[in-house]
Amino acid sequence: MSDVKIVKIETGFLSGKLSEDQQVRMFFGVPYAKPPVGDLRWRAPQPAEPWEGVRDARFRGNVDMHRRPSMKSFYGKEFDQMEYPRSEDCLYLNIWAPKEVSETEKYPIALYFHGGDSHMNKAIFDGEGFAQNGVIMIGVGFRCGVFAGLCHPTLSKEAEEECGCYTSGNYGLLDQIAAVNWAIRNAEAFGGDPERVSVFGQSAGATAVQRLISTPLLKGKLFGAVMQSAGGMDPRYMAVESTIEKSEAYVLEKFQQLGIFSIEEARKVPAETLLDVFSAGPDENMAYLSPKPDGYSLLYSPDETGYRGAWLDEVHVMIGTTKHEGFAFSYPNTTEESFKNFVKHSYGDQWEKYWEAVQVSGDEVARHVRRQDSGDIKMATCYSWVQRQNELGKPAPYVYMFTKEAPGEEGVGAFHSGEHAYVFQAMDKVAWRKYNDSDRFLSMVMSTYWANFFKTGNPNGEGLPVWETTTDFKNDPWVMELGYRLGMVRPPQTKVSDFIKDFVLGFYENR
Repeated sequence: MSDVKIVKIETGFLSGKLSEDQQVRMFFGVPYAKPPVGDLRWRAPQPAEPWEGVRDARFRGNVDMHRRPSMKSFYGKEFDQMEYPRSEDCLYLNIWAPKEVSETEKYPIALYFHGGDSHMNKAIFDGEGFAQNGVIMIGVGFRCGVFAGLCHPTLSKEAEEECGCYTSGNYGLLDQIAAVNWAIRNAEAFGGDPERVSVFGQSAGATAVQRLISTPLLKGKLFGAVMQSAGGMDPRYMAVESTIEKSEAYVLEKFQQLGIFSIEEARKVPAETLLDVFSAGPDENMAYLSPKPDGYSLLYSPDETGYRGAWLDEVHVMIGTTKHEGFAFSYPNTTEESFKNFVKHSYGDQWEKYWEAVQVSGDEVARHVRRQDSGDIKMATCYSWVQRQNELGKPAPYVYMFTKEAPGEEGVGAFHSGEHAYVFQAMDKVAWRKYNDSDRFLSMVMSTYWANFFKTGNPNGEGLPVWETTTDFKNDPWVMELGYRLGMVRPPQTKVSDFIKDFVLGFYENR
């Protein structure tokens, strides 16, 4: 067809729109699976239905069912300038592709997976900059929380009949896998290269990426992976790891409280009710509502897969953190006693070593250390993962540390998620922050690194500071600083981060 805004995918024709500069094609609200509602609640994603005629793809679809952050909160103000309808019917894609399509030159594809308390429609997750850099970007909507991770004996038996494996609760992961496979199958419709499909994500989205490079269902299919501010090997996940059977027992108890005694009844419960009942604390969610090893979609937990180094010979990897991961979070109710209990829960019989390293005395110090602790954990879990891959002789990853402090008076530094505006070239999407020319220059550099990585598996390119792989983190640690300086630097290492790294690496070694 001569109209570049119309493409044909496996389920029918799509009609999108062009960006303001007329150089990027955009297709929003594209279904990659049937709506997981009614009898499809808590089932693996099913193929999308074909349609007649041309589907209007100018408007974004629903976002997943999640708790909206307050617009007055730090992250509400930062990223939630617009609200979108929430629904279990959320398996949609937003696609940005270069306008020009060549018969000989195919574009790489990068699928983005958002973090927790987030959704794919946030303005900051804008793929226009990537498309201008010669990369097709796809923002992925997927099930979260109780709709993604509920385990139940009936569901496990249903799956056993369908896939030959007793499993339930990995529905969000299966959504993400389905989106990757959709991108591979439909790549050429947008001028894309099915041999260069990469995944990237931040925070919980980075943990999703780690699972995607861990699942046997995608073995040999992924070109690259970028894990921003998560992934690695995290002691918090290790401390609360659950099993399908334990998660089933947890759900049965919750259902009993609701007076629900069958999955048929549960599938009729309003989504908001389920969201209320299963909006537990982070430990419970990590333990009972996160994907679990089942012998089908995951052979091991992502942490253990990282420790084993499973099939990382086949995937190019970039991984990193921000310098001040915990500075945007506040812990007003933290006391010395509550923080000590948190430490005991996280580090078991080694908690005293951590406590000695942090030197907490009093509630105020406990709140300060708790804030800093979040960043120490992110860095240490990232670096322990890198060190382990080095020890196993796996291909050396590209490792970064984002250090550019956010403009503004909050004193949040290079906060968790602060790199979004730079990676996506989306500073105008956070209009209240006074970004300057140095910020825009850094954004140009970072977005080019990311685009180059999706194209070749190597972020380097003409005119850019050289980014070396990290080949021996234990004895000769180097990371790429992305901030006021651009270049290879020694990463910060403290007694706390060294303890966490040793704890993480020793966890599986001693099991």
